[in-house]
Amino acid sequence: MSEPWPVIHTYTRREAISDGVLVELDEHAAARIPWHTAITAAAYADAIEWDETNPLPQDESGRAWDVLVCAAAAVRSRAVPDRREQRIPMSVWRVPNTAHSVAPRPLRLVAHLGPGDDGEPVLTVMLPEED
Repeated sequence: MSEPWPVIHTYTRREAISDGVLVELDEHAAARIPWHTAITAAAYADAIEWDETNPLPQDESGRAWDVLVCAAAAVRSRAVPDRREQRIPMSVWRVPNTAHSVAPRPLRLVAHLGPGDDGEPVLTVMLPEED
């Protein structure tokens, strides 16, 4: 019988949230997402972050809500029951956070449903090229 491989390094979800690599989306329960939900910093910057000096009537809480509702819909329509880990494609229409953008554009994202630090199900929203 072979011995298990030694663990070289670990990086937990809690550490990623503490470091700012992941941003918690606390409104997940109101959006009817039963799992702890976070978004990567890169996806947050593209989908949610808003410059308050931009004159358009947008705010980060509203943009976060849009991401959560789209994630909930994607998971409900495409998740495979009893599968431990899944990457579910999704998109959200958002006004890009630039000075001259006024029209919403689609942003492709992924809702990753998988195990958290203690094996509990968690949802992480990310850009398609992230893992």
